[in-house]
Amino acid sequence: MSVKQSLRDYEAALHVAPRRIVAEGQKWASDVPQDAGVYVLWRDATPIYVGETSSLRSRMRDLTRVENHTFARLTCRQFSIDVGDQPGLISILSKTYMLSFVLVPFGRKEVEEFLILRWRSTLFNKPTTRLMKGTQYDWVSEIVPSQKAL
Repeated sequence: MSVKQSLRDYEAALHVAPRRIVAEGQKWASDVPQDAGVYVLWRDATPIYVGETSSLRSRMRDLTRVENHTFARLTCRQFSIDVGDQPGLISILSKTYMLSFVLVPFGRKEVEEFLILRWRSTLFNKPTTRLMKGTQYDWVSEIVPSQKAL
C-alpha cells in the first residue's frame, strides 16, 4: 500500500470512527487506549482540531486543562471562559464537541499534517508555513470536511 493511500485510509477511518462526547463524566476517557494515535475534535460533522499523541488516554485527560492543551485555551477564548474556570470549560466541551480517534502506531505526525492540510478551512489549528511552502504534501488537495469524497 502506498503512503498516500495509507493517509487517505486514516482519514476515512476517522470519519467513521465512533464519536464520544468530550469530557462527559469524570472517567470519560478511561476506556481510551494508551496507544499512539491521531484524534479529531468535531463540532457537529465538522472537524475543528486535529492532534497526534503517543498516548491517547493521557492526551484526552489534557483536553480539559488549559495549561496542557492548546484546544482548551482556544475554547476558553472562543467562549469567553476564564482560563481558571475548569468547570465552565468542561461544560462547554461536553455540550459542544465530539471526539474520534484512530490508533496510528507509526507515522502519526504525517497523518496529522495530512489532515491539517486537507481540512484546513475548518480547523482551529492551521498549517504551518513549512507545510504550506514545502513540497512533501504538494499532492494533497484541500476539501470541505463534510464532503464524503476522499
